[in-house]
Amino acid sequence: FQRLYTTNQAIESIYNNQVVPLKQMADIISDYIDGVLVPIEQAAAQKMSAADATKAMVDGQTKAHTHWQAYMQTELFAEEKSIVAKAEPLVRQSTPIITQLIEQMRAGQVDTALKKKKKALQPLMTPLLAELENIANVQLVNARTAAEASHSAMQTLMWIMAFTVVAVFGV
Repeated sequence: FQRLYTTNQAIESIYNNQVVPLKQMADIISDYIDGVLVPIEQAAAQKMSAADATKAMVDGQTKAHTHWQAYMQTELFAEEKSIVAKAEPLVRQSTPIITQLIEQMRAGQVDTALKKKKKALQPLMTPLLAELENIANVQLVNARTAAEASHSAMQTLMWIMAFTVVAVFGV
């Protein structure tokens, strides 16, 4: 029964430390793209008002921050820690720029915000989004490895149980 408990713990760990963080990475990427970068472009193309773009950007920045903080509370593997060490400075550097862009949008300075986005934010966002994708890829590999180990442990448990039944009942 210890093996069954261990297998259940492994499955729970896969969910908590790979599946949930994978969703968080997808959410963070979406928050930055759809909630911060795209609204400026849409406002500049007059497909969205500056006020709506500002609201979307505030929401996007807030959600990205919330998802990032939640991700940082999960158990990080060594490879993840290495990638996070590259991503965190980009997050810290982009945050005040996003805040400035929000203020420019709030003031109706859409063209100024668009120029600043292209000049100051995009050079940070491109590598940041790449690092977030790298984290997601590590999550997939780690989840697969853990799932295979859990599956192997479950198979071993099933064989032990079958042999026990044969030994006890002579079936």
